[in-house]
Amino acid sequence: MKSLNYYLVDVDENQPYTRQIGDIEIFNERVGADYELKPQEGTVDILIDNPKVDKGDVIIFSHMACDNATEHFGKTQYCVKPDQLYAKRTAGTYEGIERIVAKKVTRPPMKTDSGIYLESSKQEIPYLYEIESVSQDVTWVDKGDFIYITANGDYYIERLDRFFIKPENVVAIADSDYNIKKICNNFSILKPLDNSTAYKLHNNIWMSESNININFTGKMWKSDDYKEGEVYLYRKKSAHDFKVKDELFQAVRNHQIIALI
Repeated sequence: MKSLNYYLVDVDENQPYTRQIGDIEIFNERVGADYELKPQEGTVDILIDNPKVDKGDVIIFSHMACDNATEHFGKTQYCVKPDQLYAKRTAGTYEGIERIVAKKVTRPPMKTDSGIYLESSKQEIPYLYEIESVSQDVTWVDKGDFIYITANGDYYIERLDRFFIKPENVVAIADSDYNIKKICNNFSILKPLDNSTAYKLHNNIWMSESNININFTGKMWKSDDYKEGEVYLYRKKSAHDFKVKDELFQAVRNHQIIALI
C-alpha cells in the first residue's frame, strides 16, 4: 500500500512529549488551544511517491498535521503533508528535510571597561541564526553558516529548542562577526527614511501613518541588483522588519521595489 498525498505517521497522543529543565519535567509546548499537548514527531509508516524519508524514520512536523488524524489502520496516525515535514531525527541530531534547522545566536552579557556587567544574561541577536542542518535540496547555505531571516520567518519547537526555517525566508548569509557577506533569495536591504510616528484620521479611526501607508522610501544599503546609497520607493510589509546589530532596516524582495527616486 502507498499513500497518495500524505505520509502516514504513527503517533501516541496519550503520552505527550516532555522536556527536562534541571530536575523538572515540563510538558510539551502549547501551540494553541486546539493543539495543546499534540505530538510533533512520530514514526513514518506509509510513504508517498518519491519520499524524502524512509519507513521507520522518526520525523518532526508542523502542529497542523494533527488536523488530519486517522485511526483507520487500527492505530493513531497523522497524515503529514510533504510541506509539513521539517526534519528527521537520528540519535539526537536533526536533519533538515523541507526546512533549515537552526538555533538562535546569542551574545555574552555586555559589560563596561571597568568590568561591570550591564546585562545579567546572554541576549538573543534579533533575526540571526546559526545553521545546524540543511535540506539536501538547499546548496547555497551550509551547516555552521550564520543567516539573517525575515521577521516571523521561523518556526520554533520549544521542546527541541530549535527553529525550522523555510529556505526562502533567508535574507542574507553573515560572517562570524555577523556582518552581511551575501544577499539571498532576491532580497535587497534598505534603510527606511519615513518611519513616521504621526497619527492621522483614517476611516474615522486615528491610526499611525506608518500603518496606513503601504509605499515607503528608503536608502539602499545592500543589494545585488540596485545601486547602494540611492533612494527608492518600495512596498512595505510588516514582515520586512529586519535588524543588523540592533540597527533597523527593511528586507524587501526586489519585485516590491517600485521606483528610483
